[in-house]
This record gives sequence, C-alpha cells and structure tokens, in this order.
Amino acid sequence: MLITGTLGCEWCRNLRVPFSPEESAGTGLLRLFPLCGNPQHVRKAALPIIILAIFLLASCSERTVSDSRIAMGTLVSVVLPEKDADHMDDIFSLIYEIDREISRYNPDSFISRINSSAGIAPVSVPEDIYALIKASFDMAYATDGVFNPAVGPLSSLWGFGTESARVPSDDEIEAVLPLLDYRLAVLS
Repeated sequence: MLITGTLGCEWCRNLRVPFSPEESAGTGLLRLFPLCGNPQHVRKAALPIIILAIFLLASCSERTVSDSRIAMGTLVSVVLPEKDADHMDDIFSLIYEIDREISRYNPDSFISRINSSAGIAPVSVPEDIYALIKASFDMAYATDGVFNPAVGPLSSLWGFGTESARVPSDDEIEAVLPLLDYRLAVLS
C-alpha cells in the first residue's frame, strides 16, 4: 500500500509518508518519527521512544539466557527469556544465513561479489537481496547520504572487523572518498 501525504518540507515529501496523525489515520501505521528533519519533530518523537525503552528495561525482571558468537565481522550477542532458551541455535542459524548472504566479511556473499565487481560488471542477486539493497539506497537518498551503503571502501581502509584495523593516513582517506558516492551506483 502506497501512503502519501502533504508534508511540511521537501525532504518529507520525497519520503512520501504521512506527516501528521490526522494524515495517517486509518492507515494502520504506528507513527514513531515525523521524518521531516525538523529538530523539534525529532525531539517530540524521541521522548516517547525513550520513555518506552526505560519502561521495557525496568520491567525486565524475567530470568534470561545469553550467548555471544562471531558473525558479520563482529561479536553478536543474543539475550532471550529463559523460557525461550531452546530458540538460541535457531536465532544464530538465521544470523549465520544472513552472514553468508550479505556480510562484507564473507568473500562469497552477494555483497562481496557486488563490491568486487563494482564499476566492472553487474551482479545478479536474489529478489530479497535486491530489495534489501534497494531499501538501503532509498535510505541514502532520503537522508542525503547520511546513511551511505557505499561506505565499504572507507571501512576496508580502516580495517574494521579485521585483525589489521588501523588509522589510515589523510591521503589514503582522500583517495577513497570518490568511491563513496552512492549516487553513482546503478540498480536495475
């Protein structure tokens, strides 16, 4: 379902989302963020989320189980209510499946294949992976690049998630900056 509304700023109009509770009435949407970039709107939206988070954390008196494993180049920790402990392996199986398909740290993942073919040749991906990539580029455009799915060359330069992490020189950073322009990516 496409939901549109007359929004208060150009940025919101480009997102094509309801601007006010009145415009979202009847759509079944839970409006957490007005998405217009206005600092007053962001502050108003953040307060209920902070209050909800405090309430949820304060009400967590149930016993829990946790496990931590390496996936996607980082330590992934999962905390579950003790009664759901038998789901831990299923959750990590799903995380490992995601790792196999889209982790930049897995040389056989779709993301790694796309990155290694960037500017050379197109890469075919399954529909769900394409939808995820498209959503990330939509977010990049919606945020004017604040969220940037093309930041991989810079992350690689720093060595994030590897044993060779380091602070690159200013010259090295300058050299990869042209590669970070998400607007040059072609999705088809």
